[in-house]
Amino acid sequence: MRSRNILAVAVTVACLGSACSADEYTASNARTDLQKLGYSSAQAACILDALSKHYAAEYIKLNTQQIVDAQKHDATIVASLNPKAVALYVRNVFAGSDRVGNDEQTYARQVATRCRSNARA
Repeated sequence: MRSRNILAVAVTVACLGSACSADEYTASNARTDLQKLGYSSAQAACILDALSKHYAAEYIKLNTQQIVDAQKHDATIVASLNPKAVALYVRNVFAGSDRVGNDEQTYARQVATRCRSNARA
């Protein structure tokens, strides 16, 4: 139960850290905060890498759905994804500009558990 509480704090800190500060909250800040909560450098990197990939995939999925929806309505749309836009979306999630829902918290817990387990193996 203690590790679940630590993880809940870590997820909150990593994903919503900018809410209380004027400076931009970056993945580097999140890595440092995860290490302060007891995660090793490798575990923190594993968590942040997995979350970054998850949010990048989410962005692509959302954009793909918009393209499909536009095509259903005979709208003309340019079907392209800008890698910089994907990176910006991921950065904004880490900066706390998006709310972290239950699904994201559950996913983050699963990632942290997997990263901790992999570090022990």
